[in-house]
Amino acid sequence: MEGFELLGSLTAEQVTADTAAALALGASLGGGPGRAFVGFSVGGHLGLLAGTRLPLDVVAACYPTWTLEGGTPLADDHPPLTERGAAALAAHGTTVLGLVGAEDHIVPPEQWERITERLTTAGVGHDLVTYAGVPHGFLCADRPATHRPAETADAFARILAALAGLSAVPTV
Repeated sequence: MEGFELLGSLTAEQVTADTAAALALGASLGGGPGRAFVGFSVGGHLGLLAGTRLPLDVVAACYPTWTLEGGTPLADDHPPLTERGAAALAAHGTTVLGLVGAEDHIVPPEQWERITERLTTAGVGHDLVTYAGVPHGFLCADRPATHRPAETADAFARILAALAGLSAVPTV
């Protein structure tokens, strides 16, 4: 509950500043040349938002919320996948890995189709995966009612593969 209260006061500028600071810290620790953001639910939203403002190589967005329309004070002003946001992802050369369950009540199939169309139209490289019969939050082992081990294993393998591909990215 406290997290959702704090989300109400979060700004796009704070998301951008925090992401830039995390990337700088990772680089200073020898984290390699790639720039990625992995997020789950609202974290997927934040990753996509950061990717519209910073040059990220990969955004792995797992069941990302509020990407096309509002729904939180942050998304009301800055939904990341507006036409302008998708164009910014394309301009940065960001690839989007999206993972969602077909039974997701927050990111329903119709919205996932619209996200696919938006990314395709903008020229954003993407791999959007839908898991049949799977609900929102399926990656969280602490939620037995929604956790799906087989799909979780596949999703994490895809995320790790996307991150492994960053080692070939030249530094700028």
